[in-house]
Amino acid sequence: MAGILVDWDVPPTRDDHPKHEGHTGALPFVALDLLEAFHKHKVDSIEHLYRHDLETLLWVLAWSLYPSGALYRWHQGTYEDCRSRKALFLY
Repeated sequence: MAGILVDWDVPPTRDDHPKHEGHTGALPFVALDLLEAFHKHKVDSIEHLYRHDLETLLWVLAWSLYPSGALYRWHQGTYEDCRSRKALFLY
């Protein structure tokens, strides 16, 4: 099995200093704290932490280890829907 993990949600631009507003990253792999902030429209109030990147790694690992399509519902619905489904996966 081989694959490439690429974040095409925010492709490179020609701007010297591109500014990304709001959500960046593939929805199924975004940390729960960030999904909650996106849902509550409080993106500016949350600081991106190292643990968010580690949590993203956890979601990528879960996604790659589960059978094809088992976690597909993480793609569907709102930020809150995705957060709820991922929280249920953990508990």
